[in-house]
This record gives sequence, C-alpha cells and structure tokens, in this order.
Amino acid sequence: MVLVKWDDEKYDVGIKAFNLHHKRLVDIINLLHSTVDTSNNLNHILVIYKELLNYTKYHFEVEEKLMLKYKYDNYHLQKLEHKKFVDSLTESYKKFKTDFYIVELIDLIDFLGDWILEHILNTDMNYKDFFKKQGVS
Repeated sequence: MVLVKWDDEKYDVGIKAFNLHHKRLVDIINLLHSTVDTSNNLNHILVIYKELLNYTKYHFEVEEKLMLKYKYDNYHLQKLEHKKFVDSLTESYKKFKTDFYIVELIDLIDFLGDWILEHILNTDMNYKDFFKKQGVS
C-alpha cells in the first residue's frame, strides 16, 4: 500500500533535479511504510530508515548550496526547517535502534509523509519563481 501518492505536476518546484530528489524521498518513505506493514525485521527497517536519513541530508545540502549560490532570500528559514527535520529524523533513528516500538514508527512514517508534501507545497514552492528568474531549471 502506498502511503504518499506522488503527482509530478502538483509537486513540481521548477528544478528537475529537486523534483527527482523529492520523488526519491517519497519513494523511500513509501518503501519504509510498506516494509513496516509486511515485516517485523528491525534490521531491514533500520536500513531503509538510514537511507531516508542519508538521502534527506544529501537533498538538503544540494538545495541549500544552490540557495547560497543565488543568494535566495529565504535561505536561512529553509536551512532552519531542514535542520529541525534532520535533527528529528536523527533522534528518532537513534531511538528506534535502541528501543524499537512499531506503533511509534508507524506514527512517525505518517508524519514523514505529511511533512515532505507540506514542505514541498508550502516551503519549496516559494523558490520556484526565484530560481526560474535566475534561469535555473
């Protein structure tokens, strides 16, 4: 079962690489969700969770570098939001490694699915016109 349904047009932020990154993040969240639904293999779940954490960090770094390069006005707000999210993901990962509770993990996955889409629609979309004016696509 898919938790987060991707829509290329709805979530298009105007930068092809970022669209691909966002889709990959959604795919990892969906994989984590389906794995938790079908398996109690903690190691497998943690491998996927770690992949989500690492890919999230990678995406945010690439996004922030582009914002700095073009002096995006809301860079600091984006960076702060990214940091809070990564810190939360990291803390949850550590917690689940030592004290695994499936119910809490399901709640977290639901949060992740909601957060990523809300972040794209309400935060990342704000840079769409800015980067378009810079000729970045």
